[in-house]
Amino acid sequence: MIRWIAIAALGGLVAALVVPSRDVPARPRLSPKLGRALLNNLTARAGLDDNWRLFFEALAKSESRWNPHASNDSSGEVAAALIAYTRNRKRYAGCGWPVSRYIHPGSGGFLGIIPANGLAVFWGTVLQCVDPHIVLEPAANVVMAMGYARRLMRWKQFKANPTWHNLWRGWDNPAAMGPGARRQKFERILGELGHPSSFADRQVTSLGSFDALAMLVHLRRGAVVA
Repeated sequence: MIRWIAIAALGGLVAALVVPSRDVPARPRLSPKLGRALLNNLTARAGLDDNWRLFFEALAKSESRWNPHASNDSSGEVAAALIAYTRNRKRYAGCGWPVSRYIHPGSGGFLGIIPANGLAVFWGTVLQCVDPHIVLEPAANVVMAMGYARRLMRWKQFKANPTWHNLWRGWDNPAAMGPGARRQKFERILGELGHPSSFADRQVTSLGSFDALAMLVHLRRGAVVA
């Protein structure tokens, strides 16, 4: 279990720190309607354009049914989480968390973030060694997703086909991106959300640069925290 602490700041920037705790009761699961509303609140506050907000809304429907505390401990996800941790072991070796904390859940939160991958957005900051279960905090999950999306967009396989379809494909497996990469599930979910399937073939819009710590503090402030 974890409790969230935001500590105020210097020169207008606030650093957010998270420490472990075992005495905080589990947060109740939100209904899909309330979870979807919370996600939309966070992506709006993050300043994302309508295209990115739709992409994350569709992705969250697929990954978690808009449950910010969703955990995926399937064998495939745990294996992927272990690979991600092993690849970045040197960054986390001195953090004090057991390996199990980085691989259970294998992925989690609104957008199905693998802990060791999601934490990359905080590398070099005071949150590099934060509790990996921060993936289950709604605001942090969105910031991590933004960072992960930016990294996917640097892959040459994405640049060869910079569409929402290709980015969706890369979310599951970056190596599977490339010309012609498609996922019919994406089109189906777009239809269920009332949007044309043609959105999937549009070019991805700019995500822009952002300060991960400042963004996390901004999203935690004023948003309903589940």
